[in-house]
Amino acid sequence: MIPIFIATGHSGSGKSTLLRFAKQAFQNYGLFSETVTDRDLLSQAVAQDMAEGYEELEVGEGKLAKVSAHAVLYRDHHDPGLRVFTVRDGLLLNRVHQKMRDLVFDYRDESGLVVEWTTGPNVHEFPVLPTGEEELYQDGNSIVELFAERRLGDGRQVLMVAVNTDLEQRIERNLRRPDPMDPDDFSKIFRDGGELRQFDAAQFPKGVFFHEYENNYDDEARFFQEMREMCGREAQRLFEGGWVNRERQKR
Repeated sequence: MIPIFIATGHSGSGKSTLLRFAKQAFQNYGLFSETVTDRDLLSQAVAQDMAEGYEELEVGEGKLAKVSAHAVLYRDHHDPGLRVFTVRDGLLLNRVHQKMRDLVFDYRDESGLVVEWTTGPNVHEFPVLPTGEEELYQDGNSIVELFAERRLGDGRQVLMVAVNTDLEQRIERNLRRPDPMDPDDFSKIFRDGGELRQFDAAQFPKGVFFHEYENNYDDEARFFQEMREMCGREAQRLFEGGWVNRERQKR
């Protein structure tokens, strides 16, 4: 059996926290799973795009950035997770999500895989130096459509947990990060909408199980406790007979 845990939601919703507790729960059963995030994969794709050529342009009043064919890099960093950037069209992130989908369906290490997958509204018009090329498909229905293109093999179980949080809360959490984005840029890029909901998830192929949580309160300690307990329960269920679909859980 190959267990795969996917945390979805907007930027700032609590996905990274959920992923950390999922890894801990797997480790309690002797599984040291690989972690894959679309944030890191997209950051690597942006770096590659920059390596193919860029120019420095003013992208706001007094704000300079490196601009490549498909991305805008506000601040570079040797750690991909700490680069600050946005994209000019949907090409790079669409490719990243296709790569992640294929990894979920083709992964062969029985230690399992934990995945962070950002959702949001599909984007037709990009706010910063748009190219007018490929649209971005990142909403819940787009994830379902990606998964519907493949058949999940026997012996592979996928648990997807959506953590949905309103924009106001997510802006506040962004400001507590070590690498915060400007709040105006954050609100333009990471708008509400496109959440993965139970009615979307009902269309997932056999072997994909789904839970939904809402994280719209200020008490982070409460959220941490709930996510730690949920991951522990799910790991226990998995190793005692497999995951099962249950009614939507809302906090």
